[in-house]
Amino acid sequence: MVASYARMANVGEGAWKTAIEANGHAVTSYTLRGRPNIRLTFFRLPDGFPTGVGSATYLHESLLKLFRGEISSIATVDSGQRYTEASLIETISILAQRWKVQRIRTLDFDNSRFGHAYTSGADHSDHGITGRYFQQAGFSLNLRGNIIAYRGYPIAALPRNLTPEQSASKKKTFEAYLEDVHCIPLDCRATHAMNGKYLNYIDRQYPRTQKSARPGEIVSLIGDAAKTGSTELCLNADTHPAKNGTDLVRTAHCAGTPGQSWKWQAAGALYSQADNQCLTAAPSLHVEPCHVKNPAQKWRRDRDGHLASNGLCLTQDDDARRKPRLHLGVCTPTKPENTWLW
Repeated sequence: MVASYARMANVGEGAWKTAIEANGHAVTSYTLRGRPNIRLTFFRLPDGFPTGVGSATYLHESLLKLFRGEISSIATVDSGQRYTEASLIETISILAQRWKVQRIRTLDFDNSRFGHAYTSGADHSDHGITGRYFQQAGFSLNLRGNIIAYRGYPIAALPRNLTPEQSASKKKTFEAYLEDVHCIPLDCRATHAMNGKYLNYIDRQYPRTQKSARPGEIVSLIGDAAKTGSTELCLNADTHPAKNGTDLVRTAHCAGTPGQSWKWQAAGALYSQADNQCLTAAPSLHVEPCHVKNPAQKWRRDRDGHLASNGLCLTQDDDARRKPRLHLGVCTPTKPENTWLW
């Protein structure tokens, strides 16, 4: 990894290794000798494998299991230090603030299908969860407009979009990385040659496009690209409610349908233009005839993208969580799940 960054920085190999103290953790960090303004920092967490199952060597711990609450903390591979989800995000935030980070470039935090490179539409679980944790850290530093995610494994099936010069430079960077690949203590087949879909990655680079809302839409910042490749999810009032009459509001891929058209009214009411009813918070999210005096139909919106009723925020769980749903939850400024665009 150090060699590949040295190659991109156009300097000779070599770096100083240090242990940085942050949030009660010692974090391994390298500074390039030829470019001391470039620092590589590693949390040394175990490979969760593409589907997040983890390895027997590290007790099958993985970032995906941490994200889903299946484990309460995860240990580093060498020091035995443990991170909870909260302490991991906080440590990333502290380091980013210490180094005056102005922009975060990370992995795809919208794709929620995890698997091997040959599984259509899937990305490695470590890629997806790392991207999500860096997104949350960026939120805590008010960097929302400067968090850029890049698509992972699925780019192999997309059209080539790099110039021959860019592809050649990227190939040399990959080769510098492969020269230093080791698989210890795991028994993987390390190779120092480009092959398979890795050859397809060389000619491609795709950032996730920034989400936006069309007039009348309320778009969740949480995306879902697992099935369609389209990440935008819109607040949706069903025009054909469920038989029990309780599942009237959900999120669905933005399609410009009448059920996704909303209008703000006086006193904070949110009016569905599909069925002439208002978004109602209690006893659960639904739409019903508008009543000026109904406190459950009074919504407050702020510039951070929160929609709140009675102190609770409209929340769309990340699709990578165990049981994602649309609900009212605690308003947390650093959570993308609480954030909407309109």
